Amino acid sequence: MAKSEIDVEGIKGKYALARKKAIESGAIDEGMLKAQKENDLRIAEVRGLILNRTAELEHQLNHFLSWYFTYNERRAVDLYDALLTKEFFTLHQKIVLFGELGYHKRKDFGGRFEGLTAQLHKVKEMRNLLAHGHKASATEPLVRMLSQNEPTRLDGKFMAQFKASFEAAFFSLVELNERIREMDRGTG
Repeated sequence: MAKSEIDVEGIKGKYALARKKAIESGAIDEGMLKAQKENDLRIAEVRGLILNRTAELEHQLNHFLSWYFTYNERRAVDLYDALLTKEFFTLHQKIVLFGELGYHKRKDFGGRFEGLTAQLHKVKEMRNLLAHGHKASATEPLVRMLSQNEPTRLDGKFMAQFKASFEAAFFSLVELNERIREMDRGTG
């Protein structure tokens, strides 16, 4: 093995041996290990779902912003690829920009998209909890940010809140994307 390589198998073996000794000594039991593994899987499922949905939402937001500033398919694609997908342009910045533009507040929409910016921020905050938070319990689906006093339980209530905010934001952006593209065709 070259000096710069990490001995992953050696490290894994060391911890596997420690786990085996802990089980044999009765310090931990296999049921607890199974519960921990199931908890890890549940958190991973929720994390994956929320990260996936938020990526879909960010795509709709990128799509809107690219059309808002170009009203042209080729230039919208260029703006999307050259700017909106870059890591320095964060989801938070895109949401703030969207809110400042105020397109969704136009009088002819009759207030249909009232609160959309707040819903976008809510989805982003829930995404951040799962993307940047850590597991707060070995056997319960709890996640927390270091700055939080209390962990957040990833239960049905949490998922219902996420679903409501995600759907309100996502479907509003889908409709706004249709509207802004109509403007390019001269029908909006």
